[in-house]
Amino acid sequence: MLRLSVHVCRPSRIVTAYEGPRALVPRALVRLANKPIGMVTQRPLLLVHGNFSEAWSWDDFRARLSNRGYIVYTINLQWRRKQSGQLPGVTDHALQITDCVRQHKLSDVVLVAHSYGGVPVMQAAADMPDEVSAAIFMNAHILQNNQSIAQQAPAQATSLIKQEADKSHGYWFREVLSYEAVKHNFFPHLSDQEVDHLYDKMHPEPITVWTDKLTLSVTSQALPCHYILFTDDVAIRPGYWRDMADKLSSIHPTQVHTLPGHHFGYMEHPEEVIDILDRTLA
Repeated sequence: MLRLSVHVCRPSRIVTAYEGPRALVPRALVRLANKPIGMVTQRPLLLVHGNFSEAWSWDDFRARLSNRGYIVYTINLQWRRKQSGQLPGVTDHALQITDCVRQHKLSDVVLVAHSYGGVPVMQAAADMPDEVSAAIFMNAHILQNNQSIAQQAPAQATSLIKQEADKSHGYWFREVLSYEAVKHNFFPHLSDQEVDHLYDKMHPEPITVWTDKLTLSVTSQALPCHYILFTDDVAIRPGYWRDMADKLSSIHPTQVHTLPGHHFGYMEHPEEVIDILDRTLA
């Protein structure tokens, strides 16, 4: 049975209101973990998760960001069918991101994307250039306009995904990605017990995530971007994520940062990733 995904956009700690640059400064800013205040950006971060997961996948990383004084928001992308019966897709997820930013009246926001999250982030950033000041991608899919993930992924992977989706009412996951594959490609740094816990929380996703095309209604303006490349990740194919970093560099001004790690590298090396954010966003 599919797990119900709650459509939320929330700050990482209690903030009664966010009013743009004059935001209420949380007390955590004065309890930084060995970081001078001048090094911490006042720009809010919105973390957008990737495939098979929800905002829980950021829990440890988000807490570490908060401890360093960042103002952090997370979002649950909608995986379940819409009221119309249609599967949600890239445009729906991009709209969730823009709704979150505008609901909380965020300005100068930095969008942070992992894996599939890179696709709706690209669309959302193009739709609200005045609100978004930068984007950070962590082993994230990068698409040109009118392109889908299926068009650039290995044909065999796309075929397997479509076969499972045809049998499972448009959803796929466990026939394509077994427990052993998830442990090897996503969480080799974790114990079997920890992987069991995460595998149980992961859930099928709609085929539209794979087949929907990025559709930019406006010409995307140049946006400062950073691509954090976890070099041990072979979740799609060897070299795929390096290709994504190169593609982003051809679309937006981009700095590429490399770290060891697998697909969820921000779970393996959270402090090193945050060090990169400190340097690039200060």
